[in-house]
Amino acid sequence: MLRGAIGLLDYSDLGGYTNYIESKQTNIRKFGAKKSSGVLKLMYTDINDSFPISLLDDHMYFIIFTDDYSYCGYLYLVHEKLQSLDMFKIYKAKVENQQKKD
Repeated sequence: MLRGAIGLLDYSDLGGYTNYIESKQTNIRKFGAKKSSGVLKLMYTDINDSFPISLLDDHMYFIIFTDDYSYCGYLYLVHEKLQSLDMFKIYKAKVENQQKKD
C-alpha cells in the first residue's frame, strides 16, 4: 500500500503503471494562486509518453491542453512529440472560433 494525495491505494494489480500514477499525484497546495482573467491567457499542457503500448490507431502519445479560465480541456492523439506545436495551433484556433460564435 502507498500513501498518496487521495489516501491509501493498492497499486499491486496495475503492474508497470504504478510510477505513472504516482507521478500524477501531488499534495502541494498553491495558496494565493489566482485564476486567469480570460480564455487562452493561461494554459496547462501535458504530453504523455509513459505508456509502453500504442494508443488508438498506433498513436504513441497524447497531449492535453487545459484552459485555466474555463477549465475546458482537449485531448489530442499524436504519433510524434514533434506534432505538439501543430496540435496547439489547432486547439487555439478551435477555441478562438468558439469564442467568436459565443
